[in-house]
Amino acid sequence: MLQPLPIPPDTELDFSGSHWQLSYSQTFNADPDALNPSRYTPMEEKWLGSFSSPVLLVRVTTTNQNSRYAGKLKQFYDSGPTGYAYATSRRLWLGTQIIRYPQDVGNSFYLSLLPDQWKSSLSILIYSYVN
Repeated sequence: MLQPLPIPPDTELDFSGSHWQLSYSQTFNADPDALNPSRYTPMEEKWLGSFSSPVLLVRVTTTNQNSRYAGKLKQFYDSGPTGYAYATSRRLWLGTQIIRYPQDVGNSFYLSLLPDQWKSSLSILIYSYVN
């Protein structure tokens, strides 16, 4: 499995005049457990939508710094009338990483986020590379 290319956390990213375009931005929060408010019900898989660029810059932040692992970014493609077919997944780490997907799934693909079960909050920014 290919690993994302990490970018050091202190790196300044300047998007002015660049080919990076913000494609997705969202914060997810887990629900506190009704029986024990200090615990959280793990977040479910989140559908992020359609993307066309095979090269993505992903920035993930969280309030839980107990682990660098943030979850998995899963790739799907449209398989016609039967729905969506799973293609591959990438592990997500806190911070910023560049992910390149193979182009063999066509011009458009879909992403979902499966957050780490120990995270109570997760923010994700996805930038697409455009020519």
